[in-house]
Amino acid sequence: MGFLDNLTRKKLRPIRLTRTTSIPELKIPPLQYTLLNKLINVKITPEEYSIFEPELSNEEKNLYHLIEDSLIEIIDIKENTSIDDYLEKALRIIISELNIKLTETSMQKLIYYSYKNIIGLRVIQPLLEDPLITSIEYNKELKIKHKLFNIPKINLQLTTEELYYILRKISLKANKELSLDNPKINVTENKIDYSFNFSKDIEESTFTIKRLQQHSKSPIELIKNRKCSPEIMAFLWLLIEDHNNIFFINNITYLQTLSYFLPPHTKIFTNITSYLPNINTTTIIGTIPDNDEDFAIIQEYKGQYMRSTLLASIDTPLTDTITCEIADDKIISIKESQKELFKYSDEKFLFSLEESQYIRSKGNKAILIEEFKFRTKLLHNLSKTNITNANFLKIIYAYYENPEKVLQKAKLI
Repeated sequence: MGFLDNLTRKKLRPIRLTRTTSIPELKIPPLQYTLLNKLINVKITPEEYSIFEPELSNEEKNLYHLIEDSLIEIIDIKENTSIDDYLEKALRIIISELNIKLTETSMQKLIYYSYKNIIGLRVIQPLLEDPLITSIEYNKELKIKHKLFNIPKINLQLTTEELYYILRKISLKANKELSLDNPKINVTENKIDYSFNFSKDIEESTFTIKRLQQHSKSPIELIKNRKCSPEIMAFLWLLIEDHNNIFFINNITYLQTLSYFLPPHTKIFTNITSYLPNINTTTIIGTIPDNDEDFAIIQEYKGQYMRSTLLASIDTPLTDTITCEIADDKIISIKESQKELFKYSDEKFLFSLEESQYIRSKGNKAILIEEFKFRTKLLHNLSKTNITNANFLKIIYAYYENPEKVLQKAKLI
């Protein structure tokens, strides 16, 4: 690896594939969203999931083939670094040595195809770039499972050669050779589980790729399981609607849970790749925000500047904030500027809002307390039903649109 080490002493232009997914409000198909900072377009109809990759100009094709040949000569997958870092380093070297001048768009296309075809799984790699796809299965045809929609088919097909390539790549992840001596392989890498059954007749081979992720818990589910109280959820809902920062100590479960309470038509940024978007919001999943988002849902917040209202997990408590302490997914304490408003004690959820700065700062305290009680009763009543997550989300949306109508239908007023 001296070749790489010597060349990277130069000051080279940084290159990195921007893994940003932009998801608009998702009601019902047909609809579309983008992956990899708008490089890839996804279109979903009731019949099909279609993926459209960026087209290369003739000049870009020539450059890509030149880069591809150069990468194959120097690349070493056993390099003790992340694949993304290694590919970036290798591309910087090649482009610098060839003295190629490219636009940012062309650069992103080239790094995408280099990653897809040399390191990734080629034809199905775009599916792995979609955080809303939970599994990819092949048994004579490709099938996928999507977080939000039931999709009967996709616009991708595998040739025998492409199937063999995928099986070989999976076997390499397990450090094994693809052969009938190893007909079944299962390996986990970066929270993705890969498995296959290899057949002498390649076309009879099958594979499954699944994302390993935690079950998303709705507010109602947590209330039913006594992980929190209706009062806690009603208070957090009020805070979110009023754009107050909320922090959770060493817990990201509630970041997903509180997404149910996000106001409709707002823009969200999150760095949680497994995040399930609220279908009533516009969602950006990635590492770099646009800085025009209304809310930022951040895991492992380190104090970075954000223009958005924060719902975030932190390592240690912060002063002058709303901070929630969790134990076994149960909210055991909520403090506002270090004053405890809610606590779990002797198997009871206790609370007092008399000293809450938020409640006292909103003018007519009596009106806000009444609203808090209405929301508490609504959540309590819903927790006694078998309401689905989708229908619960519809009720929250309706409440933002017309709270009186919802309360009347619930016979609370």
